[in-house]
Amino acid sequence: MKQIKKVFGIFFAALFLCVFLCGDFTVCAEDSSDTVVRIGFPIQKGNSYINERGDYEGYLVDYLHQLMLFTDWDVEFVQVEGDPDTQLSTLMYMLLDGEIDVMGTMNRNAMLEDMFLYPNYSYGTTYTVLAVREDDLRWIEEDFSSWDSMRVATYPGYQERMERFDYYASVNDFSYTTVECESYQGMIEAVQNGEADAMIQTDVSMADGFRIIGRFSPAPYYFALAPDDSELLQQLNSAMRSLNSSQPNLQTELYDLYFRQTNHFQISQEHRDYIRSLGTLKVLFFDGNAPYQYIKDGKLTGFAVEYLERFAEETGLQYEAVVANSYEEGLMMVSQGEIDLVACIATNSTFSSFKDMCFTTPFFNSFSVTACANPNPHEHPTDLEFQINTQSALNEIQKAQKGVQLDYYSLSYYLRKSGVYDHVVVDWANTQNYSYVMSVSGNLSEGLITILNQYISSVSDQVRQTMLYSYSGDEVEYTLWEKLVANRLAILVTVVLFLLMICIILLCFRSRQAAYKALLAENRLMHLAMYDEVTGAYNETYFRRMLDESCCKQEKNALVAFNIRGFKYINGIYGGKRADEMLCGIKQELDTEMEKGEYFCRPSADLFYMLLAESCADDLLTRLDAIFSKVRAEATLFWMDSRFPSIVVPYFWQIPRRPIVQLKI
Repeated sequence: MKQIKKVFGIFFAALFLCVFLCGDFTVCAEDSSDTVVRIGFPIQKGNSYINERGDYEGYLVDYLHQLMLFTDWDVEFVQVEGDPDTQLSTLMYMLLDGEIDVMGTMNRNAMLEDMFLYPNYSYGTTYTVLAVREDDLRWIEEDFSSWDSMRVATYPGYQERMERFDYYASVNDFSYTTVECESYQGMIEAVQNGEADAMIQTDVSMADGFRIIGRFSPAPYYFALAPDDSELLQQLNSAMRSLNSSQPNLQTELYDLYFRQTNHFQISQEHRDYIRSLGTLKVLFFDGNAPYQYIKDGKLTGFAVEYLERFAEETGLQYEAVVANSYEEGLMMVSQGEIDLVACIATNSTFSSFKDMCFTTPFFNSFSVTACANPNPHEHPTDLEFQINTQSALNEIQKAQKGVQLDYYSLSYYLRKSGVYDHVVVDWANTQNYSYVMSVSGNLSEGLITILNQYISSVSDQVRQTMLYSYSGDEVEYTLWEKLVANRLAILVTVVLFLLMICIILLCFRSRQAAYKALLAENRLMHLAMYDEVTGAYNETYFRRMLDESCCKQEKNALVAFNIRGFKYINGIYGGKRADEMLCGIKQELDTEMEKGEYFCRPSADLFYMLLAESCADDLLTRLDAIFSKVRAEATLFWMDSRFPSIVVPYFWQIPRRPIVQLKI
């Protein structure tokens, strides 16, 4: 047992470097048939602690909460008394003796593997960090250009960590000087009293009053199991494999939740005065790059637009938005000195190599995928060009079978346009990570870059993700052409139905027209069978039919026939048209003279027959004189000399009971 304690004494320092993450749930046994697993629970900030409600919380708790979805475990947390170092030491002894089953945040090396069982997978990562005072606003996270000549506190026990920090400084091209201290506490005091600017710590054991500005030397940490518990190890391996497959980003999310510090943005009056002195800046945005920057309903909107608006509200920055419809147009405006600030540019675009621009630290990390119209998406070069105008690139893809690299979030946004980009194929095998930064014209002081970087470091990942997702879910807007393309099938069906309807209407119209012509022809035949074609009076055939009907009824009527004296002379001198007009005039006069049951016809030329309801010869002659007087008066309208040929009434017939009796007058 003493030898075991000695081994723990040698490796305790290594074990203490392990990191913790977060969670929030209360463990309780619900089913006595489940396996009870005893897990060591040291009180460590961020990793495993008890909140104000008395519940277990931290990275370890949340991770186990998800892990238990793939096991039949009931977790029992085991706590011990003492300071953090004492708790860790006691729990490791208990693990070795089998008094607990699992211990978290453990390093892994050959000697420790001889003492404990380890799963195949780690469940978190710890970082060595560079930390400064929380109220020291000179230092911006990962703004390496402003770190030169930084004073870093150290002490003899930090030799290995300082070697890793020296490599970190050389890779990121900044210089530093060391401030030697006698102990770890001495380093903290040196930074607090201003003798040093920063010190090296671990992210899981940060001293109070410090904030992180740089992370390096990541190291995984594991669960360790009692030496003889191989059955539990198999269960743990299976559960971790399933969890990693179902939630691949869980460790990153938990780390960000419990160990990423978000600093409240603070700006000095000096910086406010500097921002005011810049006047109104021209800021470049790109259209067609939703959800980052795009035009909707005639208004510029998007994640990058809101991000800059928030910065402007905090600092008093005045700016005028300039929108470029294409990457080339934006590049030209920058090269001509028309732009002071580019609000959102990808680090993998050619813009990042522009000499006259200075770039901020990344304000959002993303990745690109390959989009093409090739049915075999893997058959294209791996070094495809990245396009910032996603909408324009998708339109080009549909015109030609070529591939381009597009932002994942932007591509997902535009692919929601149902029916517009159905032929676009996404190649998920070819992805590239990159970031979005702001770019400042070289004509401006580097002071603006410093303020922007300070603001970027103060915005949490959660806030950025919330902003992005709010625009990612924004309703897509279709252009007129896109509406036509998206609804092409419905439009085609509508056009076909419309044309079919037109054809049916035309057929019906032609059928109706033919029927109408037939009816007109029939009516004309009927008309010709009844009426005189010239005057519109009854013809002789129809007149005789009505006369027969009258005789059959034995009605007392008089039949009168008359013609126009000298009609051939009239027809020859004045023409047939004028003669016909005179006949029509006579017909109209006769129409006005006919009473009920009386009718007349024009059998030929100038001859007219009248059937009058008169049975007395005197009455008949009196009426005929009146009729002929009006006819002569009508005739004066046709002749300039007011002379009208005399009308001869040669016969008078009285209709008795016999068919017709001719009486000569």
